[in-house]
Amino acid sequence: MKINVFARTAMGPGKRRALESIARSGEQLGLSCSLVDMPGYAECDIAVFWGLPKEERTLGRSLNDVHQLRNEIFAKHGGLSVVVEAPLIGRMVTIRRERSWLMRRFIPRASKWARFFSPASAQMDEAYSEYRLGVGGALADDGGLALSPFCPDRWVKLRERLNLPDVMPYRKAGRHILVVGQVPGDASLRGQEIYEWILNTCECLRRTTDIPVVVRLHPLARQAQAMEVQQKLLQLGVSLDDASRPISSALQNAWAMVTYSSGAAIDSLLAGVPAISTSPASFAWEVTDHDLASIIQPTEFEREPWLEKLAAAQWSGEELENGAIWDPVLKACAAAVRTGG
Repeated sequence: MKINVFARTAMGPGKRRALESIARSGEQLGLSCSLVDMPGYAECDIAVFWGLPKEERTLGRSLNDVHQLRNEIFAKHGGLSVVVEAPLIGRMVTIRRERSWLMRRFIPRASKWARFFSPASAQMDEAYSEYRLGVGGALADDGGLALSPFCPDRWVKLRERLNLPDVMPYRKAGRHILVVGQVPGDASLRGQEIYEWILNTCECLRRTTDIPVVVRLHPLARQAQAMEVQQKLLQLGVSLDDASRPISSALQNAWAMVTYSSGAAIDSLLAGVPAISTSPASFAWEVTDHDLASIIQPTEFEREPWLEKLAAAQWSGEELENGAIWDPVLKACAAAVRTGG
């Protein structure tokens, strides 16, 4: 069985190192596993790559070479796929400065003046120590949880590895509803225009309840794109959270969280704040309500079995390097073949 790991699907050196570790460990275990470092698809039985395809219209800009390669692999590969992505638990967002075209043209990035004059924005820290793996996809309803039947007791190991606090009991009171945005064009949105969703959601909540609504736009959202929706939200009487501060701060005193498919719902449930998700792509879909009318009395779902599934999807960099991922991955691939998935 030929396995190709497509190095150029990784955007940045940290992500590339993860794919290199996967390819190296597979080769060391005697698998027919190769690191493919060329700008195109190479025939194989199992394709391993970083990220999901994206449509140009959902990004609002032209696809770069990495996105084009991911789309090409999805279009041409007829076999099994293993998708590598950012972790579900313990995600980190770091602040950078976003420069205008004029700044990029005339002032080198390393210049102190570039740092001084550039407006603040954010990016996901790509130096991950944890990664998520899915077979056939990377979301909750397309294979993102495919490893769970083959990896019991992962939650305890993940808690120990990340030194996670106890899961909090469900909160019985709160002062506001937190509506969480996502990066426009993100693959988990599947074409949904996130600002339209935020506005429609807030309008519905305003008709449903008198509980104050706070919107937290994603820290990766470009400021120019977000400006119009911010003004409309203020007209609705909705407050805006500072997305540069940790999500834990926004969850303080929250009654409930509402998301489309954001991983922030995981943070919410770990903190004991009930959540509503409106897309089955959400990794919190099975432990959240889906109707905004539920905001008055959100369901308190049992979380432990769900957390086991999440933990089975998340692996450390060391486990990528030592090959611990390969037994459950190959079992999940075999199961997908049997079921026609």
